Amino acid sequence: MTSTGPRYRRRKDDNHNTLAGQLADVPGVFVQDVSRYPGLGFDLIVTCQSRRPGFILFVEIKREKDPAPLSAAEQRARAHLGDNWIEVQTVEPVLARLGLIEAERML
Repeated sequence: MTSTGPRYRRRKDDNHNTLAGQLADVPGVFVQDVSRYPGLGFDLIVTCQSRRPGFILFVEIKREKDPAPLSAAEQRARAHLGDNWIEVQTVEPVLARLGLIEAERML
């Protein structure tokens, strides 16, 4: 068997596990962490039972302090996925996009 070299060792943002856990704790919200797959352009795939069937939100998590600029893959994903792609630093924008909280609560 031929080795393809070392596996990617991607470091998660400091707030990644907390944010993913907070989303997973919300009843009716399903979270799939895909952050270990480079080049996708997002960290989480999120669906919610209370949204229309087939609605999928692709979430890119950035750390709150000194967030990194979007990578080329993240820029492509944002352009291709449109409103179904969101960059966040906290859980509130995701909950608002899913319609679980009022957008005004984020201010």
